[in-house]
Amino acid sequence: MIITTTEQIEGKRVTEVLGIVHGTGHKASDTASRAAAMVPQAVDESCENLRRAAADLKADAVVGVRYDLCFQPNATVLAYGTAVSVVDD
Repeated sequence: MIITTTEQIEGKRVTEVLGIVHGTGHKASDTASRAAAMVPQAVDESCENLRRAAADLKADAVVGVRYDLCFQPNATVLAYGTAVSVVDD
């Protein structure tokens, strides 16, 4: 599955917009500095959950992906974008 921050995929054409999908990643920590070290793991987890949500819709790709990050003091990442069906151009 293609996951991209761009709105278009070179060499592909969007045939159907399936909907907005999201995924979260959460890593618990007792301090903000430890949570900061866990951000890459939280990003990976949010992307995997985003991919699963898109797969549930039978999507070929997720476009326009954005990430939000929150420390309180845990590392929480929200990934969201638009699930689409694509074909080769």
